Amino acid sequence: MARTRTIFFRAVQSFLKLKNSLRRWISLLLISALIFGGCLITSRISAQVPIVKQNQQNLSTSGLVDRGREYYKNKQYNKAIETWQQALKIYQNNQNKKDTLHQAMVWSYISLGYQKQTNWNQAKQAINKSLDLFPDKNQLDNSKEKLQINAQILNTHASLQLAFGESQKALKTWDKGTQIYQQLGDEIGVTGSLINQAQAMEALGLYKHSCTTLLGVFGFDNDKCEISDIQLKEALSLVKKPGNTRLISGLRSLGDNLRLVNELEDSEKLLKGILDIASSNNLYEIKLSLANTERALYRSNQDLYERSDNNNYRDTALYNARNSLNHYDQIIKDSQIESLHSKILAQAKLNRFSLLLEFKEWLQKVPKVNPEVRKEYIKIKEQIKDDIPQLVNELESEKSSLSRLAPIEEIYTTINFYRNLIRLQGEKFDKDSDNEYIKNTLMKANEKAEKLKNKRAESYAKGSIGYFYENTDMLNEAKIYTENALRIAQSIQAWDIAYQLQEQLGKIYEAKETKKQAIKAYEAAVKTIDIIRKDLASNSSETLLYFRSTVEPLYEKLIDLYLEQPKENQNLNNIVDVNERFQLSELENFLNCDLNNSIRVEDLVKKNPNPIAIIYMIVLEKQDKFLVIVNSLEKKEISLPIDISWEKNISPKLTNIQETLRYEGIRRNNINDILQNIQELHKLLIAPIKNYLPQKNGTLLFVLDSQLQNIPMALLHDESNRYLMEDYNIAIALSSQTKKSESLPLNSSRALLAGVSEEKPGFKKLKNVPYELKMVESKTVRDDTILLDEKFTIKNFENQVKSYSYPIIHLATHGKFSSDPEETFILTYDDNENLKLEDFENLFKSRSQNRSDTIELLVLSACKTAKGDKRAGLGIAGIAVQAGARSTVASLWNVSDSSAPFFMKHFYEALKNGKTKAEALRYAQIACLNSKNYKSPYYWAGFVLIGSWI
Repeated sequence: MARTRTIFFRAVQSFLKLKNSLRRWISLLLISALIFGGCLITSRISAQVPIVKQNQQNLSTSGLVDRGREYYKNKQYNKAIETWQQALKIYQNNQNKKDTLHQAMVWSYISLGYQKQTNWNQAKQAINKSLDLFPDKNQLDNSKEKLQINAQILNTHASLQLAFGESQKALKTWDKGTQIYQQLGDEIGVTGSLINQAQAMEALGLYKHSCTTLLGVFGFDNDKCEISDIQLKEALSLVKKPGNTRLISGLRSLGDNLRLVNELEDSEKLLKGILDIASSNNLYEIKLSLANTERALYRSNQDLYERSDNNNYRDTALYNARNSLNHYDQIIKDSQIESLHSKILAQAKLNRFSLLLEFKEWLQKVPKVNPEVRKEYIKIKEQIKDDIPQLVNELESEKSSLSRLAPIEEIYTTINFYRNLIRLQGEKFDKDSDNEYIKNTLMKANEKAEKLKNKRAESYAKGSIGYFYENTDMLNEAKIYTENALRIAQSIQAWDIAYQLQEQLGKIYEAKETKKQAIKAYEAAVKTIDIIRKDLASNSSETLLYFRSTVEPLYEKLIDLYLEQPKENQNLNNIVDVNERFQLSELENFLNCDLNNSIRVEDLVKKNPNPIAIIYMIVLEKQDKFLVIVNSLEKKEISLPIDISWEKNISPKLTNIQETLRYEGIRRNNINDILQNIQELHKLLIAPIKNYLPQKNGTLLFVLDSQLQNIPMALLHDESNRYLMEDYNIAIALSSQTKKSESLPLNSSRALLAGVSEEKPGFKKLKNVPYELKMVESKTVRDDTILLDEKFTIKNFENQVKSYSYPIIHLATHGKFSSDPEETFILTYDDNENLKLEDFENLFKSRSQNRSDTIELLVLSACKTAKGDKRAGLGIAGIAVQAGARSTVASLWNVSDSSAPFFMKHFYEALKNGKTKAEALRYAQIACLNSKNYKSPYYWAGFVLIGSWI
């Protein structure tokens, strides 16, 4: 991987030295002149291109080459090949023996024509002849003409290597071509090579590098791989100019890459923009790309719905899925009257079929909002049934679009289709023996992969045969093929395939009732995910959209197997470790980053004078289990897990508590509406582990599943009418690891204080914010900075954070925490612009690069979690992590504007008197509880401490 990146950066360096405007100008010239997918250089064999005459006998050889190029450009590939073959005969009969150079050039053209016809073997034979004929340095000096032809041959060879799945080789070959263009001083050629290299990078999974390369080609520098509205408008205006129509193909490729790096909205608006101005030559390619993006949006909104239970995401997911299917259907329908490239039609058919399966499975799970959804489910089920025999027959037919894909595409297409058939479990497709037919087809795909010597494809094929045997209860054969596939995947470090094979092996061992071996296989899969996690975070591939559906069940299954072991053999540290790995994976997936700078909680305990216990609360939703494990560091004991039904005993109570506490009405009433639930939760969760807890006034550190981070543990209430926070200091850790922290010397700590008190559209006035900020200032050093109302803009906040050291940042303003990163924000005074999660990342990342100081405490005193979002705690955790804060105090709901200053007064007062952050939080909560006006938990229970408790 490192060598791949080195090749990429060496190729890009000289191009990026050009000024932005010059690069854009060069790019336009290139894209206007080149044919994407095969760059034909202009013939420079003669000084002038001869005039083409009708009498072919009078045509010169170079004229034949040019005529072939015109045929190629007009997609008349048969005529192009025939014309180039005529030119080749003339060169072969030429008495000038040095004319092998021109023969090599024409053979490369012929190879390109065969590639367009999907005659892959003939294309390979032609390029091999071209490479054999191309003279080495001893035969001919490196003239300009020779270098130009050499670059063309390398381009053709690389495109063929890519078609055969040799992506690494293709990247290296295009890099050689880049070096030649650099030697020639041909910046247009360099740009063309960069476009081609982007294809190879995409095939290698280097999606972000591929995307930024294409952005650079069009003169848009953006390391984050995004396209702004201004850049999009500029690009579309360039496309509309005469002679720049082929720029559309380049923008379409960029749209694909934006999808692959998970910038789905950017991908959609770019593809929709160019669809309106597309010509018939590239209309269906764009429609296919747009259908694929709509499909990715469907998966994204489906995942958001499953995280939050927000019906808006459900409805948007339904809309995206229908849009995607409509685009696929339109491509297939129009293929009956339009001449479409076989690859476009094949992908449309197979992607449509795959989406139908996904959509059907999801419609089975989502609540039927109306009878139309039920009808849609039945309709899709019938469509799948009708599609199967047709697609099977097309895969068999040598004349169909599906059989004319590139060799590597044909292998993966065949395997994926038949894996989908296996998923259907019992659907028939008019074959005498379905299982035997599927097995033989997968075996043939494996043979083709072996013949190509493509280890990745071979591993995937063998693993799919194992998957077939697993699903037909032939477990010994399944084990053999899966283990062979795994060895190959590990040998080439294809970790994304390896972890799935390890999980598959675990399922096979489970079916064979060898639980210990199953545990080892699942453990290996979890460790492999640790390896690929960093790649997923850096590349932001579509794989991220499958996180909850593919990765979460693996962690849950492993924990469940641990629990099935006899109690004397249970290693609870293993359960804790796997849960911690999952929580880090979930948060990294949410933030799209690598969290590698944490230390274990146990290492920080020595710095805390109070006894401490770590309480793990783990939800196994698919198994309907809820676990509570306590690690009493003071007593050096770890308790056996409490196993409770999640759906029956826990989830309804949590929902009642959360929804009740969101409304201010509770402050005017007593807490009887939730008292029974908070007492029952205390009885279920805390009472059984009481003997493992420290003495009163100790610290409880809760490591909570993301579904539980919306609920304040301080609120749990025992039968003697005491809240949990009355006896213990309470903090929440993102996992059993946290940032190293020190106690906060408030008397010498500067604070950045900011807030919005005025009413803003959609947000009520917070009249007590000025008083709250002044009060906090009085508890810290006098040279604090206050940004109130019109002074609290993103620009002013950014300047302060980047320019000065602030151990404390206190934000008294509206905000929202959500499991959707786009819906997590902090309100500023700017019109229609807020501090989003992404802004925190950019802002505090630049701060950490400039200075070594760290934010010890971040306070968000007027925020709330998104209504109904059961994983909104990810938003709080996200802001805490992106800000780099060692400790964060946040409110789970909009607490009273009048009570917040009272709460914060006591919190900072306790800090000033030397208490830890957890002690200070408890001190403020008890002060509210003992007050006349703020006794209700509505005023104090919503504040939680995340991160270091010291």
